[in-house]
Amino acid sequence: MPAPFRIYSASAGSGKTYQLTKEYLKLALGYPQPADPTGERSFDPSYFKRILAITFTNDAAGEMKERIVGALRRFAHGAEDAPDALLAEVTGELAAEGQLPARLGTVAERQREVRARAAATFRLVLYHYADFAVSTIDSFVQRIVTAFTRELGLPATFEVELD
Repeated sequence: MPAPFRIYSASAGSGKTYQLTKEYLKLALGYPQPADPTGERSFDPSYFKRILAITFTNDAAGEMKERIVGALRRFAHGAEDAPDALLAEVTGELAAEGQLPARLGTVAERQREVRARAAATFRLVLYHYADFAVSTIDSFVQRIVTAFTRELGLPATFEVELD
């Protein structure tokens, strides 16, 4: 089962966005929960709705969204014979973590499975883009405060003032 909470800290230009994109894709394209008592596991293409990725700047959040959606599109609709390093990494790590069916014996079979999962997830991300939660810390906190205005004793039409 994937770790419920992860923090990545690194300097600028060290590949954080690539790593975060890969980790997001592994969460979205893997099994969302442990096997049931019979040992069965199922993929949920809407699991992205339960993933929260937070970064500091709007630019970083926008870049992460672009990379994630771009990778899902590429995995789903790219040519099967075209090499894709990110697809190879995601597929390899999902297989190593037991996130793909054991019956898939070859790399090509595993990549076809990941491509099929990416196609289903990509379609849902497009239709439910508001549920695709990659945002800044500021906008995340504002969403929470907006949801609890009454409990916080704030007027329904409060305004955020940035300093």
